[in-house]
Amino acid sequence: MLSARPLHFAPHRARTLSFAIADGARPDTVGRGYVLRRILRRAVYYGRFLGVPEGKPFFSELVAVVVDTCVHGTLLAPPGACSCVLGHCLGWARDRWGDVMAFGSPLALYSQKLPPCAFTRHIRYGDFFAELKANQDKITRVIKEEEVQFNRTIAQGLKVFDKKARALLASGVRVLPGKDAFLLSGSMGFPLDLTEIMCEARGMSVDKVGFNECIQAEKDKNAGGAKEGDKDMVFMAKETTYLTDKAIKPTEQAAKYAEGEISATVVALFTGRGGLPTEKGFVEACSGEDEVCGVVLDATSFYAQQGGQVWDTGLLTCADGSSFSVTNVQLYAGYVVHIGEV
Repeated sequence: MLSARPLHFAPHRARTLSFAIADGARPDTVGRGYVLRRILRRAVYYGRFLGVPEGKPFFSELVAVVVDTCVHGTLLAPPGACSCVLGHCLGWARDRWGDVMAFGSPLALYSQKLPPCAFTRHIRYGDFFAELKANQDKITRVIKEEEVQFNRTIAQGLKVFDKKARALLASGVRVLPGKDAFLLSGSMGFPLDLTEIMCEARGMSVDKVGFNECIQAEKDKNAGGAKEGDKDMVFMAKETTYLTDKAIKPTEQAAKYAEGEISATVVALFTGRGGLPTEKGFVEACSGEDEVCGVVLDATSFYAQQGGQVWDTGLLTCADGSSFSVTNVQLYAGYVVHIGEV
């Protein structure tokens, strides 16, 4: 039997993600980006209960529906009703929008003034929020990239969870250990709330205290993330802000899903966050004295470490024939950093 939860979930989350990405946000490992990633990965999970073939990206196809669908809506209001009443009516309509869209017919109501008794109006989200239509291709691409990435690990993650859950229930235990939830999160890309949903479906819960202890232990072990030797190559808010202030766009990553070599342009060089004398931050050129350098390109075919995905290694070949050996790849706020020795 089909649960109502996936039907309600898909349209609401498609709208949330479309508006957020159009406004400049991107799925990421921290901050609001992590919230978007959690929303999307839950949607991909629920797609399995809507008959979506395993491994097939589907959520990105809903972006066009959010942008372009236009229907006819009618809202009744008593003569002389105040704007507060109208606001409540419109709020109700927006709440109902998801129910209607789940069956292929989204409903959106909008009016700039209150009529004597009733009004009808046609509207598209893409009409009154221009950024939505202008960025439709980018929104679709970003969502599809996230779907493809999660689909690489979701099948294996579900098998791991099913095996552990069966063993625990067979022994009379209804709490998933924190270390197992951490394994699903770190190696399979399953956000904790998604693991909780899967546990709930089996009458189980998650040991959150144990999970948080594993998270803290991992943070203490890594001390911040991307390191090469004693160098700290992590991009914090200061580094990503520097790039955005320079009008440097996030790295185009579509080439990850194509074969063959690509041409790209170096848009930034990074030598570390300042912990050592050789860490000068962003520079115009790197040399052997820098030992380790991070290269940001306008486009890449390298996979970064993310959601359980191990980073790619390889070679960047320059126009003058020189080369740069990539030993680590990290992703920060949409910027892919290729780290290696000069």
